[in-house]
Amino acid sequence: MARAWDAGDAVFPLDQRLPDAERSRLLDAVQPTHVWTAGDLVTRSTGRPAEDGDAVVIATSGTTGAPKAAVLTMDALAAATRMTADAIAIGPDDRWLLCLPPAHVGGFGVVAKALLGGVSIDAHPRFDAAAVEAAGRKGATLVSLVPAVLRRLDPSVFRMILLGGSAIPSDRPANSTA
Repeated sequence: MARAWDAGDAVFPLDQRLPDAERSRLLDAVQPTHVWTAGDLVTRSTGRPAEDGDAVVIATSGTTGAPKAAVLTMDALAAATRMTADAIAIGPDDRWLLCLPPAHVGGFGVVAKALLGGVSIDAHPRFDAAAVEAAGRKGATLVSLVPAVLRRLDPSVFRMILLGGSAIPSDRPANSTA
């Protein structure tokens, strides 16, 4: 991802868990110029270049349930990184844990904040409560979660938890923020 950004390109993380037909529909809608699959870079003649300053295109369901392509600029990602770093006092000893899909806003946000903020990151292939807790005990200090999984783990193993994706529980732990 950093290489793409260094080249002035935007990225489109595509959720590999989607059925083939849905992935194809999203690729047709977004029209990327290049697709990286299983180690191969494929150039698409029907691709549409990103605008200057665009950093990422995220597929989001919005309010209708039909996926849409939301574009975030590099300036927006940098501002979000700075605001998060300031709000939760990210320091040199912090380490992000990625356990949400990077094709979703919450997961991608962790990757972007780690890369742009110069913070190390541990990536898990999926959310697994025991593995997430173990990562917290082994030094991951920051994690982004959805409220539905918060009750499945001991939140005290993290210095800070960012919550999003649905209504925040009124009894959220002290080390969490929306």
